Amino acid sequence: KFKMKFSHWAYLAISAGITSACPFANSGGEMPQNHPEIEPRRRLGLRSLRGNLAGQEKVASTVRERVERSLQDGGGCFTKTTYEEIIEDIREIFNTLSDVVTDRERGHFFGGIVRLAAHDFMDYDKNDRDFPQGPDGCIDWNTGAGETGADNAGLETIWCDDPLLCPLKTLYDSKYGNNGIGRADFWVAAANAVIKLSSLEWTDTARVNTYPNLDLPFRYGRVDLDNCDNISAIRLPGAQGCGQVEKTFINQMGK
Repeated sequence: KFKMKFSHWAYLAISAGITSACPFANSGGEMPQNHPEIEPRRRLGLRSLRGNLAGQEKVASTVRERVERSLQDGGGCFTKTTYEEIIEDIREIFNTLSDVVTDRERGHFFGGIVRLAAHDFMDYDKNDRDFPQGPDGCIDWNTGAGETGADNAGLETIWCDDPLLCPLKTLYDSKYGNNGIGRADFWVAAANAVIKLSSLEWTDTARVNTYPNLDLPFRYGRVDLDNCDNISAIRLPGAQGCGQVEKTFINQMGK
């Protein structure tokens, strides 16, 4: 149900742009070859932490403190407390990173969390009844140039087994994964946390109503998949123009 609700949202958001002229219409619908999106993604990661022992300890200390906070025993279920705890975890890690890495690296970390969740759900294909995928905690990690998961390049700097350079996975493994919380649920909740923390409270032009940070709805219960190589990434929209957007968000994910 979550998949369809999210795909419906994506369909509405993308179809609004599809009805207008294609932004690459002057090149036959194809993205110009000098467009920055087709250049190899810079795999920033948290490079400032390499060799920075004081910075590493500061981040590790924050993660340890968050892990030591007890979760409400939900028997492996995702409770409201779990969701709120993830938001606070992300907030504290981000605040700590602000003191030890560059603004660009911090942006890479926050943006990478949203990209991780997005690449997990954008492989949903309503036309494949046997293997529809969607938000299932599965990414094709064959991210080398020319490999099946090349479009996921850079995500390995967000989700890796290095406890110093990938605090998000360290947090998950130590606090949530061993408490029965699946990757798919965690990734979506973490992305929601980033969106909430990076959005601003705003007041309408008439200064009548004040709206809080964007707090997206959340439902738990996604089922993790362990292997999606050779299928997952090829369903993602490529960087070749409007046709790719239509393929993913309308033909695969739309109604």
